[in-house]
Amino acid sequence: MKLLKYSIAFFILLLCFSCKKKQKISNEILELNLKLNSEEITAENNLMIRAYKPNKIGYSVKLEIKNTSDKTYGFDMYTCSFGAFLKTNSEKLQILDVLGCDSNFPGEIKLKPNEKIEYKFLILKDKNALENFNHVKIGLTIIHTNWALEKSIFEQIDEQKKSRSKKIFWSNSISLN
Repeated sequence: MKLLKYSIAFFILLLCFSCKKKQKISNEILELNLKLNSEEITAENNLMIRAYKPNKIGYSVKLEIKNTSDKTYGFDMYTCSFGAFLKTNSEKLQILDVLGCDSNFPGEIKLKPNEKIEYKFLILKDKNALENFNHVKIGLTIIHTNWALEKSIFEQIDEQKKSRSKKIFWSNSISLN
């Protein structure tokens, strides 16, 4: 009887540790590091916000995406509107990617082991927002397209972004207060 209790306890412990390991493995491919570049940006001191989002306050941020695996890792992004593949952990925040790009198309980003790529953009919140945004994270939705399919690349991207089984990597958290 004692042997049965010990066997069950061992099995439960083994199951718990194996679940934690799976979680860790899924996050070892890409590491996202989010940094705040400046304090508040408003319509008074920024032409882009004045023109496109005058009722918002923006925060300039830099997102560094690093391949932490030992193999080259590829994923798709738009050349200009990369914000379409990013999301915040709050529905009350928006991403405004950099404007001024005249050639926006999907392409594959390939990162070699330990290679990094950086994206700079604004995180926006309402001017009158009362919430504290102390733990803001950015999620990168991983999309893989296939040029050989009959569906257009844009249709494939839209379908995968809507899919429940999509892969999202999350950054560290920063405070916007």
